[in-house]
Amino acid sequence: MDVYILVWVLSLKISRGIGLGSELMERLVEFARKEKICEIYLTVHSDNTKAIRLYKKHGFREVGEILDWWKEKPF
Repeated sequence: MDVYILVWVLSLKISRGIGLGSELMERLVEFARKEKICEIYLTVHSDNTKAIRLYKKHGFREVGEILDWWKEKPF
């Protein structure tokens, strides 16, 4: 099984609100359909309400929560 990983997508404040996020989501879903990928998982910080709204607009839904995943491990 092939796994595709897209990490850390962000936009500069100057480019927000012009549809880039929607365009990216549409292309991601289009790519997944073309490659017959049946699942796409996204991660987003819970306080990033704009991104969460964008993902929901494009049919994504919350399936779980990972707490403290970004904190450095003590080893």
